[in-house]
Amino acid sequence: MTREYYVCQYKLKNKNCYLIWYSDDIDGVYKNSDEVIFAFNSKFQLTKYADEEGGVINENSSSLHDLDMTLNF
Repeated sequence: MTREYYVCQYKLKNKNCYLIWYSDDIDGVYKNSDEVIFAFNSKFQLTKYADEEGGVINENSSSLHDLDMTLNF
């Protein structure tokens, strides 16, 4: 299976943020070599970063994960 990258939007403490989600044999979120998760304040920032790094983001599927509702903040 080829790794594919997606926009993952989440809401935490009433703030919308974005992660790069990947899907492969194992799914996860994009991290650097120091295991730091990349979070972005806007979808524009995320796609700009991906473009600069030569990555392709599949934007067909982007849903909001409301962690405020899940975690009862």
